[in-house]
Amino acid sequence: MRSGRYHLRRSWIFLLMWSLCSIACLSPSSASTPHLLKDVSVVYQDGQWHVVLTGSKAMAYRALKVVDPLRLVVDLINTLNKMSQSPLVFNYEVIGTVRAEQLVGEPYPHTRVEIGLTKDASYKITRKGEEIWIS
Repeated sequence: MRSGRYHLRRSWIFLLMWSLCSIACLSPSSASTPHLLKDVSVVYQDGQWHVVLTGSKAMAYRALKVVDPLRLVVDLINTLNKMSQSPLVFNYEVIGTVRAEQLVGEPYPHTRVEIGLTKDASYKITRKGEEIWIS
């Protein structure tokens, strides 16, 4: 009886691990076609400033606020940078500079966008089709 429970538990663990792995792993077709970061712009809309990242497709991202120096770091996974790597200087109310740089190239590209902040402020990120809006 005890042996049956052990094998049943092992089967459930195997099924759980298999399903998680199949969901988390990238398919070869999505990994082989990287996205392109085509444009970075700053827009004033609805009483606040927004940094708009435009890509060739809907880009996956991770965001992190860093304190020293104060900036917002947005990592774009599986994305190539087609922008100039020199910083764009804005000096607006909250946004100081914006820099997009390619960290890792082919076959798994990784692009980082750093938004220099002039003062500490909360932020909100929304996706609108092929654009990422950082407010």
